[in-house]
Amino acid sequence: MRGFAVTCLAWYAQRVSGDTVGIQVESWDNKNRGITVNTASTIEVDIMPFLARVSEGGPFKAYQKSLQELGAEFVRFAPWYPYPLVAVTELYPPDCTASKPSTNWNSTLFDGIMKDFMEAVCGPDAVKGKCLRSVAQQLSTMPSWLYIDGVDPKTINPDPWQYNGFGDYNKGTKLHDETCVPMAQYMARIVAWYTTGGFHDTCGHFHDSGLHYNWTVLSILNENERNTGTARYTICFDAIRKEVEKVNSYITLAGPEYAGDDVEYTEYVMDPKNHKDGRAPDVISIHAAWTAGGSNKAFENWFDGFDKTYVGRVAGLNAKRDQVAPTSSFILNEFIPFMNDWCDEESAASLFAEHGDCLARDPQSHRCPSWENPKSNPVKINRKTMGWSSSAALFAYGYGKLALAGYKAAGADQLIGGPWPDNEPAVSCLDWKTGEPNAKYYAVQMIAKHLAGAAPKTLLPAQVSWTTPQPNGTEMPIFALPYVLEYTGQRGLLLVSKVSTPVNIQVLNSKEMGAQL
Repeated sequence: MRGFAVTCLAWYAQRVSGDTVGIQVESWDNKNRGITVNTASTIEVDIMPFLARVSEGGPFKAYQKSLQELGAEFVRFAPWYPYPLVAVTELYPPDCTASKPSTNWNSTLFDGIMKDFMEAVCGPDAVKGKCLRSVAQQLSTMPSWLYIDGVDPKTINPDPWQYNGFGDYNKGTKLHDETCVPMAQYMARIVAWYTTGGFHDTCGHFHDSGLHYNWTVLSILNENERNTGTARYTICFDAIRKEVEKVNSYITLAGPEYAGDDVEYTEYVMDPKNHKDGRAPDVISIHAAWTAGGSNKAFENWFDGFDKTYVGRVAGLNAKRDQVAPTSSFILNEFIPFMNDWCDEESAASLFAEHGDCLARDPQSHRCPSWENPKSNPVKINRKTMGWSSSAALFAYGYGKLALAGYKAAGADQLIGGPWPDNEPAVSCLDWKTGEPNAKYYAVQMIAKHLAGAAPKTLLPAQVSWTTPQPNGTEMPIFALPYVLEYTGQRGLLLVSKVSTPVNIQVLNSKEMGAQL
């Protein structure tokens, strides 16, 4: 008999007497009853002062250590527009001539955080192209000079780590060149700089970087920013793919990174007939978010929210994919449970007493301050809420359901977060003051470890039922997913509790497993 592992996500862990849920695996040996997938558990890393070794952001060493120990594939690195002086390597258009190379390139800050990120995920030889784990690089914040009515860089706060807000640089919708070729060429220069040792500018002069990082996936633009729209996004995707493949033919492009509930945007982009080259994206990427908090019962509700997403988007997009682009794979790389009681109540109350209602995002609720307000910086993490554990269980549940749908990966949003000058503390996997991981981090790490990253695993059916009669309408509080790792034969069972009350679990008719958990 092979070894056996039980991976449990229970956001209320306590042994009690009472009603019991029975779990029976139909067959461990007849793998024809299951499906084989390569679904990875992963995470997103946004750029912010947390990454930059500056004092106002979170603790850098803890961030780096958490990445080194995560053990996840397809870790997504997302340089986004709140920090354009970091994320945009060409704040001004190319200025080369036949005899003079361009002088507009400035990637010093981006080079620094890229080095730290790549070494944490890939190891000390990352710059040579060696990588212990895979990386999914996002490139989304495009230079403002590509857009009509784009922002003048001279108006940006000169402190590169000063939070600029989500709309301050992201202005201008229409492109100067609607073929999207200049954007595609800019993105190809970034890819060449970081993955092939350097780039040729628009006049043909070579700029040497010496960098040969290994990016497995390249994620194109993000969440319909600048109101790109389906047709323009598809034009840009095609132009970017053409230019990127000229400099690096090994990267797999992903898009459209859409976050809306409607499926039409993603369906349009996945359909090959809408692409100039007749090729669908190899990886189709989507985002999804849910909000809960304030009570344990409220946290239970977002499992229903995920189920609605699954029925309304995941199943529908899978059906469309099977029809028009059967070789493409899906990834949900921003799995976002927003928790609205993320802040320590005492430190938040002190801030409200000092600064008044103006500090609140919602004047009707003083539970937590607006993290975009600089005065929110001192607020600490809430260690008394069940929300972190509940959101960890939600991620595990979502991972299991997405694996059953054949997804390439499920990515938690996000590793790092906090109040100003960081962002979105409601989704952070680290304490922004101490760097200590919370339950969300450990859920991603545990699944990555026990379900072997992106290695193949066969998912088997299980019967889950009450062992004693229950009132009509009583929902099943447990999600169970048996699996067998293909490379090692290791058998395991992913168990997720969807409720805040204790549940006894009994595994029935299985010699490989203990009788009761």
